[in-house]
Amino acid sequence: LANIWSHERCDTIVVNALDEANTPNGVRQLIGNVWEWIDTQYHPASEGSVKVILPEAMAEVRGGAFDTYFASQASCQFRTGQPILDRPNNVGFRCCVSPNELHSPTMKPVEESN
Repeated sequence: LANIWSHERCDTIVVNALDEANTPNGVRQLIGNVWEWIDTQYHPASEGSVKVILPEAMAEVRGGAFDTYFASQASCQFRTGQPILDRPNNVGFRCCVSPNELHSPTMKPVEESN
């Protein structure tokens, strides 16, 4: 279960909208919602002597997004490139925090704005 084209939401969703898709550890939205920037430059796979030349530097993205049509692309194995300077609405990044930091006395609660 993920926020991709087949669920017809047509936009991003809040991180806890699909609690039934959480991992046993409580990790949320590992695929779908937005393509995730990966800390790797994208290089297309070359077959034999074919050399692929890209017009600009590309960042690697994985995981699929709310507008990903093919479910097979919504995985950590499928990768594609995104021009580094582009800022589309279907690409983002994952914020991670250690469980030890979740209840740290130095963290202040986030106030919600209406």
